Amino acid sequence: MSAGASAPRLLRSRMFWIGVLYFSEGFPLGVFYDVFPVHFRQQGVELWEIGFMSLLGLAWTLKFLWAPAIDHYRHHRRWMSGVDLAMAVIMLGFALHQDFGPWAWLGVGLFTLASATNDIAIDGYTIELLEPHELGLANGLRIAFYRVGMLSAGMILIFSDWLGWSATYVAAALLLAGAALVVQLAPRERPRPGAPALGARAELKALLLSPRALALVLGLFAAALWLVDRRLHWSTAWPTLWSVAAAVGLAIWLGAFWWGQRGGQGQRAV
Repeated sequence: MSAGASAPRLLRSRMFWIGVLYFSEGFPLGVFYDVFPVHFRQQGVELWEIGFMSLLGLAWTLKFLWAPAIDHYRHHRRWMSGVDLAMAVIMLGFALHQDFGPWAWLGVGLFTLASATNDIAIDGYTIELLEPHELGLANGLRIAFYRVGMLSAGMILIFSDWLGWSATYVAAALLLAGAALVVQLAPRERPRPGAPALGARAELKALLLSPRALALVLGLFAAALWLVDRRLHWSTAWPTLWSVAAAVGLAIWLGAFWWGQRGGQGQRAV
């Protein structure tokens, strides 16, 4: 189901959908930065553990790695609905199990991964939805409703004093499930004329052909691993951890550099 010609005028308004979609994009970020830290702190979780959990937010930084695949396979509304439902299920999990343990790290990690995927789908969908002359107004609405979504997570946090944490997470789950249903009413994706200029495989190849970009990604992973190791001391139980990590990273980078040089020579030859 989508907003066709017979749908109410509001459902056919592009700016209405900009507001709805970017509200649903900002809300999970607010949950991550407002709700989770306060809840875990009330459960007696150490501040350093809460701080390290923020590393799971790297999903939003590294989402460009799988963005080409989502853009290649399109069906943005399905992606949006699917990840909204996934986040709703995770919220229900936190409502049922409020103790902090390894499962909480997994839950937060999957939540950020789903939220980052939602960002990709929303951005891709709205870029295709809008006309060039609408971009100025749309950008303003994007920022405004993204912030409203984040602030809504703060409102849910306020209600936690009255309703308790279980009800708070249930409310978040209902909001995300509602977003999953509402997005199916959005206008259908425009048909893309001809084959896409650059598919997912070509995008990945382009990344590997750029040693600087690959080095940046490897550096981010290494920095995150180093921060965790400084607190959890993984390298104590595995003394060769950093030697192996450095060797693997260097091998990947050198392979990408060689491939990039080879690809560049091939292009010059053509």
